[in-house]
Amino acid sequence: MIEGYAVTPQESFTRTLTTPKGSLIAKPEFGTNFYKLKHMPFGAEWMIELRRALKDACAFDPRLRFKNAKIDTSEVENGKVYFEVDVETTIIKGSVDV
Repeated sequence: MIEGYAVTPQESFTRTLTTPKGSLIAKPEFGTNFYKLKHMPFGAEWMIELRRALKDACAFDPRLRFKNAKIDTSEVENGKVYFEVDVETTIIKGSVDV
């Protein structure tokens, strides 16, 4: 772990991704709009919002330099979308229920 950080890059990413933007009084810009995806129908705009949230989740930790996000929709019929976020130091994997 890099000196001075209490959490791993993956934990930092997850915390930022799952914190609703505007929910922290001291840092209203912290977080993403990821939480809004559960109220949107799946489609092109949903995919754009997911990609934006994944990129935004990297913006608050200097260890997370966003390079690319791969989104796998092959299981969307089963209610899952998988993603991989490629940052400079690691690849972060996860899934979203649709």
